[in-house]
Amino acid sequence: MLVFDFIAIAKQLRVPSHTKPGAYYSRFSLGNPCVALLTLLCFLTSHIALPLHTQAQETPPEYTEGEQPKKEADADEQPPELQAQQYFEMGLAASRRNRWHSARDAWKESYALVPAPLTLLNLASAYAHTHELLESEEAYLAFIEQAEQDPSLAEYLPLAKQS
Repeated sequence: MLVFDFIAIAKQLRVPSHTKPGAYYSRFSLGNPCVALLTLLCFLTSHIALPLHTQAQETPPEYTEGEQPKKEADADEQPPELQAQQYFEMGLAASRRNRWHSARDAWKESYALVPAPLTLLNLASAYAHTHELLESEEAYLAFIEQAEQDPSLAEYLPLAKQS
């Protein structure tokens, strides 16, 4: 980084003192004009150039806790499966950030549109994380009932029974 190069150069400089013949400024003293100049350059670089660089980068809007997923104007034109998938992915993103209330709300919407068993399993987990234990138990039992009938869900069955 640029700042470290300035410091390395400053450490190698020895500038003669004008006040004492035969004496040198200390390498690390701000009385050393080269060190003072390089310190000023480091300060300006870190406090002006770097903040301007970070301001230029835009951060995407967050899906905050308790906020309902935004429905687009053309949401009625989209098939329910696509809408459910979008809500499911919103729930996954929220759960990765430990925003379990938001994840629960998104998975509820997804499950209301398309009652997929894996959405129910994630919803049961979100209920447990938000301390809604009765709803969590009901969702886990409903998933276990569906998983026992569907062999493709067998790998998730031990997880649901354990919870």
